[in-house]
Amino acid sequence: MKVFKSKIDAWLLIIFLLIMTISLVAAVMMIVEKPISQTYLLSALSVVIGVFLPLWLLCGTRYIVDDPAHTLMIKNGPFKWKVVIDSITSVPIRKLWFHLKKNMNF
Repeated sequence: MKVFKSKIDAWLLIIFLLIMTISLVAAVMMIVEKPISQTYLLSALSVVIGVFLPLWLLCGTRYIVDDPAHTLMIKNGPFKWKVVIDSITSVPIRKLWFHLKKNMNF
């Protein structure tokens, strides 16, 4: 079994860090403005969804090749699925900017 960690692109890291910062600031501001029990629950939910989920997606993405079973297991945070290696016919390599530029119709 071979395990490969996913590469984290700079643009994705910037977007996730921005989302995590906004969620954390919003949670703190809610607690400071109205320190009541409902605010604590909403703040905790904001931190879990806005901070821990993106962090889990960034750090928990990996690919596991299981040679005896001929499968590729993809783990992306809380999500996981298996692909039979023999069913893979091609792997498209795209750069996001090139892909966006190519598909824009002006």
